[in-house]
Amino acid sequence: GVDRVQSGVFALILLAQAVVLLVVYLALSALASPTMTLLVGAAGGVLMLALRGQRRRAALLGKRLGEDRQASFRELSALVQGLKVAKSFGTEAAHGMRFAARVDATRAGYLRYAALSAQSALLFQGAAGMLLAGA
Repeated sequence: GVDRVQSGVFALILLAQAVVLLVVYLALSALASPTMTLLVGAAGGVLMLALRGQRRRAALLGKRLGEDRQASFRELSALVQGLKVAKSFGTEAAHGMRFAARVDATRAGYLRYAALSAQSALLFQGAAGMLLAGA
């Protein structure tokens, strides 16, 4: 409970900081060159729309990774809570293998998520650079 509240407050602080920085940057940019500010804003909007599917896939994968992490924690909790029972039946190795498989799946998911996020950033920055170089 408390961790979620702290995480939420921290996220709100980061959001407020990002909004303030965005307003300052936009104001400075508009003072320096209103035409270029509009051009860059329009190009960014077009790129965000073009990469909408990529961002959606990354968000869904991130959600699935959170669920995988929770499943790993449940598996570990079940193993720890039932360790005496598992030892008496000789099934601790099976629990360990299930947990290892869950961790491997989570690790693979995190690698897919990192690759997808990096690919999205590369596409966005590359396309933005090409648009600005042509302007």
